[in-house]
Amino acid sequence: MNKKILKIIGTLLMIISFIFIIKKIIKYDLGAFQFSIIQNHIIKYSFLCIALGGIIIISGILFRQIVCVISNVKVSKKQTTYTYCKANLYKYIPSNVVQYIGRNQIALDNNQVSHQQVIVATIVEIVFLVTTSLLVALCFAYQYGNEIIIKYDLQNTLWIIGGIAVISIPLSIILILQLKRKHKSYLQNLYEQFKKIIYKIPIFVFFYFIVYILNGLFFLVVLSDFCGENIVISQLGKEVIGLYALSWVLGYITPGAPGGLGIRESIMCLFLADDFTENVILSAVLVHRLLTILGDIVAFIILFLISKKIWKGKKNDFNDCNTYL
Repeated sequence: MNKKILKIIGTLLMIISFIFIIKKIIKYDLGAFQFSIIQNHIIKYSFLCIALGGIIIISGILFRQIVCVISNVKVSKKQTTYTYCKANLYKYIPSNVVQYIGRNQIALDNNQVSHQQVIVATIVEIVFLVTTSLLVALCFAYQYGNEIIIKYDLQNTLWIIGGIAVISIPLSIILILQLKRKHKSYLQNLYEQFKKIIYKIPIFVFFYFIVYILNGLFFLVVLSDFCGENIVISQLGKEVIGLYALSWVLGYITPGAPGGLGIRESIMCLFLADDFTENVILSAVLVHRLLTILGDIVAFIILFLISKKIWKGKKNDFNDCNTYL
């Protein structure tokens, strides 16, 4: 497809993303209470937006490293991270798929990287995100979550989910074996690409683990502002970080929820209902969500400005795959 047409499609997707973002922000309908808290902490929240944007940029750099390892190609750090941050805004378009399609621009910008390799890198990233978030939730909020499960009698639900997971394993094996017979060379190629990332797993898990802790800490800061008490940090700080990671992954894997909107808020209200009023929880979750959206926009703007300033005269700048890992 003509690159000019693809550029037009990308621009249209960006416009649609901003339309959905604006609609979501308007829907929040923040009241006087929330606005007063924001006004009182406007400088702090401005820094939080920048920090949240920084986390997205770091995630883009990590994704670029995954692409480097799988493709064995030194893709441009700035170009790849910019594409990642731009595609990240597409997640607000309902479907939860458009953002991943947008990443294929990386393959179009680098002739040595195939679309398949970008897809494999995306799958690897999803696996890292889901497993690491569950690990953070397990480390920080296992006991608290267990109490909630018992209280709301969610054991049967978990058994059903576990049963589905157990049944899925042999079905997946059968499917893979069937595909192997028909597409042996293709699957062998996929296996070789996945194998390249195995030795880097501890490094990636460590970085994503830190990212989730930082996200949880930022939410904890907002929650503390709305509670007006230090009790949140002193007694429930660890649990809130773990619960935030859990709510994130459940929102992430929910089909059709743009950016996990609505899912994370409901889960946080469910788990924290015994410790805080619903108004406090919803206010903190909504304000943090607003900061997250602004952080996504900040990440895009920063990389957009960098790309306009540097790419024209300095292509392939900072291309070493081992710069960070």
